[in-house]
Amino acid sequence: MCRPILAFADEKILKENIYTFERNVEFSDIPVNATHITFRNITFNILEGKHFSHLINIRQMYFYQCNLTTIETGAFSNLSSLLVLKIEESTFLHLQTEMFIGLTSLKLMWLPKNKMNDLPVGVLSGLESLTWLVLSDNEIRYITPKVFEGLKSLTKLYLFENQITELTPTVFEGLESLTLLSLFGNQISSLQPGVFEGLKSLNELNLNHNQIKDLTPGVFKGLESLTRLFLGDNQIQELTPGVFEELKSLQSDLSVFGNPIRELRPGVFDGLHKLKSLWIYRTLIRKLTPLVFQELRQLEELFIWGCNISHISQGTWDGLISLNYMDLKSNKLRHLQPGMFDGLRSMTDLALSENQISDVTPGAFDGLGTLEFLRLERNLLASLLSGAFVGLESLKALLLQENEISHLNPNCFAGLSSLTYLDLHSNKLTTLEWRIFNPADINTHEGAS
Repeated sequence: MCRPILAFADEKILKENIYTFERNVEFSDIPVNATHITFRNITFNILEGKHFSHLINIRQMYFYQCNLTTIETGAFSNLSSLLVLKIEESTFLHLQTEMFIGLTSLKLMWLPKNKMNDLPVGVLSGLESLTWLVLSDNEIRYITPKVFEGLKSLTKLYLFENQITELTPTVFEGLESLTLLSLFGNQISSLQPGVFEGLKSLNELNLNHNQIKDLTPGVFKGLESLTRLFLGDNQIQELTPGVFEELKSLQSDLSVFGNPIRELRPGVFDGLHKLKSLWIYRTLIRKLTPLVFQELRQLEELFIWGCNISHISQGTWDGLISLNYMDLKSNKLRHLQPGMFDGLRSMTDLALSENQISDVTPGAFDGLGTLEFLRLERNLLASLLSGAFVGLESLKALLLQENEISHLNPNCFAGLSSLTYLDLHSNKLTTLEWRIFNPADINTHEGAS
């Protein structure tokens, strides 16, 4: 999860008229030309409009660990030039209707770790220039419908690490410019169809670490610009075929890792013609069946490690013509057989480490002529048959360390004409005969260990 970075600052402003106050302050003593003010460890309790009436040049104002509980309506009414407002780690900040009225130029508002528990309607009134809103690490349980109404310039909304349990259908109404919505680390258990409708500019939606149990068809309706979707570490047991078909622009990432998904059914990824990266690791999937990935013709990376996969059917990888990296480590694969990797004509990096692989049948890697890195470390291989790696003419690195290998058959490395690195350490080999390496096949032995 990426946390927001406070990078909104005018370098010229930061070099002049900067004031920091700690422990105590008399507002009347703050110079009228101040543009940047930081209050740290000061007990305010209540902020009133009279405190800032003379500070018409303020651009940035920060409150750190101040005992701030109440901000009176109109307290910021004279700060029409303020661009950044940050209030962090107050004892308990109580939000009121029209609390920020007058901040017509405000671009960024940062309110994390203030033990806020609600967002009343009207609290964000008058913030028509706001582009970033950070409400993370609070105790917000419920978001009142239309609370964000009027924030037509808002592009980033951070609500992660709260206690939100549900989202009503109109909760994000009016956020037509929003490009990022982070709801990471809440307690959301369900999503109603149409809840995100109207977020036509949204590029990234982060719902990792919630308690979502299912995804109803239509739940992503209206997300026509979405390129990244994170659904990891929820309680999703099943992905219904077609559930993502409205996400025509989904391109960079789809993450459903850490869910108790037991099966991937054909059609589940329908419509995702542009997707490049798919994360489905740490699930309960036992086998991969044909046609599951057939729509993912642009997919480049597939992370499917840490599952219970013991069987891969022939035809499973049909459609994955652009895939170049696949991570299948920490599964329960036992035997590598011919046809197992058919269709992966662009593969360059394949991780099969930490499975239970005990044998590699010659021909298992047929069709992987572009593969450059093969990871087979920490398996149960006791020997390697002649021709075990035939077909891997582009392979540069082969990792076989920490297996049970005690015997290497002659020509077991036949065909590896591009190999430059071979790792055999922590096996049971007592002798290594050079006749197993055919000089015509092996480019160099200097990397062997």
